[in-house]
Amino acid sequence: MISVKQIRAGRALLDWSQKELADKTGISLRALANIEVGNAVPRSSTEEFIRLALEQGGVEFLSADGVRLKEEVLEILSFEGQDALRMMFSDILNVLPDGGELVGINLNEKYFFDHGGEYLSDFYDKMKCRNIRERLLIRRGDKFLITEKSSYRWLRPDLFTEVPFVVYGNTVMQILWGDKLKLILIRNDALARAYKKQFEIYWEKESEALP
Repeated sequence: MISVKQIRAGRALLDWSQKELADKTGISLRALANIEVGNAVPRSSTEEFIRLALEQGGVEFLSADGVRLKEEVLEILSFEGQDALRMMFSDILNVLPDGGELVGINLNEKYFFDHGGEYLSDFYDKMKCRNIRERLLIRRGDKFLITEKSSYRWLRPDLFTEVPFVVYGNTVMQILWGDKLKLILIRNDALARAYKKQFEIYWEKESEALP
């Protein structure tokens, strides 16, 4: 059981508004506000939704009304060479075994096809089975697609760079195309959230749907 103080404190540690927490738990904003000021006692299922949302955000609940952020995890991996994309596909499936979303920016799908086309069909079959969704930003005018058209938007050319990044779960991956393909993976919740926020800004304000 968690207390009202822990709910308020956990939300503050994550810098979430009441609306953000309400959206993540599926309860109404009014209901959450009443819980936080002590005007309502949450049902056990509602309390569990709140606890899970805060824990997934990085909060750890302590005894005696205490909360803290979980210890930061920073793990850096690199995949190089011919099997790099196959290892990347495997990592995505391992990080998102129960579904979720992958977002990417500055992507050139022709490079993916050329470097790992033989793995794509199997990878997308497994993505579909796990209900992993994608949103991908590619250069305006690029028409080389390897998945559903609705997953893509065109990014303004002046914002497009040749160094793509992909975010999935707690992982940020940068792709260095060259004579020897290199993928750099960083696992860190805060970093993943920051890159995801940057992606959302570009997706909403600096891109356009494909015609």
